Amino acid sequence: MTVRKSKLRLLVFVLLLLGVFFRFVNLDKKYYWYDEAFTSLRSSGYTQTEVLREISSGQLLATKDLMKYQQPNPTKNFGDTVKSLAIEEPQLPPLYFLGVKYWAKLFGDSPAAMRSFSVWMSLLAFPALYWL
Repeated sequence: MTVRKSKLRLLVFVLLLLGVFFRFVNLDKKYYWYDEAFTSLRSSGYTQTEVLREISSGQLLATKDLMKYQQPNPTKNFGDTVKSLAIEEPQLPPLYFLGVKYWAKLFGDSPAAMRSFSVWMSLLAFPALYWL
């Protein structure tokens, strides 16, 4: 019976390690998809209305013009992030977006850096589940 328990523990440990490994693999190689773009938009403190107002002006926009909405803006603070959420997405948790905003200030706004915040937060679920 103890051999069976030790094999089960080893299997769970190996599966846990594989899960952690696959969470971090190729974070920078995958396409930046819709939800991630809106996470960057919300954490930067802009509203969708601001973006639409600029891009619907009829002028041809360069990539750098659109990228400013995906990067931390020094003129927009934490209050702007909460305000943009309250106006357009009140069902979303502001603490997550504030965490992403702070994370981007610390580690940059590359896709890998932005995704790594969610990866680290998901890893906190394991001790929380154990505690629970």
